[in-house]
Amino acid sequence: MLKFRRPDTGKAGNRGFSRGAKVVWSGDVFVIRFDLSDLRLVLAVERAGSVSGAAEAVHLAPSSAAAKLAALERGLDVMLFRRTSRGAVPTEAGRVFARHARTILSEASDLQASLERFARRKRAVLRIVSNENALRSFLPEGLGRFLEVHPEMTVEVDECASEQVVEEVASGLADAGVTAFAGECSSVTFEPYAVDRLVAVVPEGSALAALERVDFARLAAEPYVAIGPVSAMQDFLDERARDSGIRLVPRIRVANWEAAVALVARGAGVTVVPAFRLIEREGAVTVPLSDEWSVRTLRLCRRTRENEHEEEGLLDELLRTLRESASRDEADRSAR
Repeated sequence: MLKFRRPDTGKAGNRGFSRGAKVVWSGDVFVIRFDLSDLRLVLAVERAGSVSGAAEAVHLAPSSAAAKLAALERGLDVMLFRRTSRGAVPTEAGRVFARHARTILSEASDLQASLERFARRKRAVLRIVSNENALRSFLPEGLGRFLEVHPEMTVEVDECASEQVVEEVASGLADAGVTAFAGECSSVTFEPYAVDRLVAVVPEGSALAALERVDFARLAAEPYVAIGPVSAMQDFLDERARDSGIRLVPRIRVANWEAAVALVARGAGVTVVPAFRLIEREGAVTVPLSDEWSVRTLRLCRRTRENEHEEEGLLDELLRTLRESASRDEADRSAR
């Protein structure tokens, strides 16, 4: 809709416009009413040099295009094209109209593109894959903060082993991931996220409880409380035991870390849990592991951008929120 300021003539009503015109007075301005298809038709006639040539471009029959253009000219009370035996030639008014039509159509296209970004946000779904420790320890707080800001978003989170996290992201099956994988992948970009520390939990008053540190090989020789039957972290610990030439034989398997710590407090055995998720229990104490692998750097990963100047989107915002949340949590733990 175009609005033009009306000169103060002291008179009201339409001046110089035919009955049924699309130009009407509204307060101290007059308003030209047309739709975008009118603009496209005028530009098509200008390019084609004839109404019949323009009709095909705007998907109208020649007679319909001619009638539409004539109605527009009547509504404006202005001749936009001079018809000749050789076609249609724009008048000065027609050239002015065409110049503004190009601007309006361009701005309308920009507006549509801008609004589509918000529409995509409204229905957007992001899929995140994560190893077990990060999923249960670090992610909930950051994801909660992100969803609080974006209630329209859906985030799907799946658990898998660290190596599989990278595979899922590289293949495009996941938008981003959290992994303890320490290698590199050409199509995936990594950035630090959090430090994941594993600690031993042993019965209070036991010989192990008096140690400043304990290695996993010694711990595995004790009755062991494992997580299972399916646990990526327990699989990781089983692999570390095999690397040390030890066969880890659990005395009992339980569904979660909380239950494992409760059993340790009752003297049922020992276990290993992430320090971040440790729930203190009377009768159980923690002892740091001396093994290097017990301190792992978790990394966020996403597919490498094809265009480094690409506009920041929801995925960037989510990853930034996760990083900031993990940093705050680390600072809070250090302060305690």
